[in-house]
Amino acid sequence: MNRLLRPLTTVCIVLIGACIYLGAEAWGFKPESALLPLTMIISLILLSILLIISDQSSADAAKSTITLGSGNAYLVMVGFVISVDLIGFYPTLVIGLPLIAYLFGYKNLRMLAVATAIVSLTIYGLFDFIMMKDFPLGIFG
Repeated sequence: MNRLLRPLTTVCIVLIGACIYLGAEAWGFKPESALLPLTMIISLILLSILLIISDQSSADAAKSTITLGSGNAYLVMVGFVISVDLIGFYPTLVIGLPLIAYLFGYKNLRMLAVATAIVSLTIYGLFDFIMMKDFPLGIFG
């Protein structure tokens, strides 16, 4: 199997390409408006490069394949995007985040609950209080 066709490496390469395209779009924004998107895009590119290096260094150790769990997690992520519009961002986040992590093989339910609470509260605090931006409320709005 070609090392660049490993699933994780392929996803990272596609993500880097998408970030470059979106970065070019965000570069035309006013400086205040461009700060957050460009910071996120640069961070995603750097993290993707680190993930590619990590994945390629372990390429000889284990053969990576897309499993049924990965396919289920992809379907859950598609459902996540759709349900944001239907039931709102925060309920979807609280349900979808641990479900996706569980399908990817993380089985420690206590840590899933703690991580979900931390991520949810961080996103809520950052966007609702600091940036004063609302997420879709769905049927609850």
